[in-house]
Amino acid sequence: MDIGLQVADDCLQQFQAMKMEKKHRYIIFHTKNNKTIEIEKIGARDETYQQFVDSLPQNDARFCVFDYDKKFDDGRVTSKIIYFFWCPDTAPVKVKMVSATTNSFFQNKIQGFAINLQCNDLGSFDTEELEKKIH
Repeated sequence: MDIGLQVADDCLQQFQAMKMEKKHRYIIFHTKNNKTIEIEKIGARDETYQQFVDSLPQNDARFCVFDYDKKFDDGRVTSKIIYFFWCPDTAPVKVKMVSATTNSFFQNKIQGFAINLQCNDLGSFDTEELEKKIH
């Protein structure tokens, strides 16, 4: 589906670097002028999940990937890339409508994430609920 958006080259390059080389903990993407999806922020490997959540705007949508490490009771650690569509309830209606279409488009461009979540409030980022989805 062509919705008239372009994805900046570095979006796909940095996602691959995160996925294949473990260079980043997270990447937050945004739309610029409703024309291009660009990187807004890259989180260093030592950044936390909470720092990622704290980086999200209160009233605007974002498309994010996070490399989440889960430690199991038996000592195993697994890493899963999670795709988050952040579209807060407090965002303007137009932002919600445009970002929903952009989200579908962008998900088709970046592939290779294990879990796909839509978050509409900060409670959606609860780590206990998230870890239930990681096997």
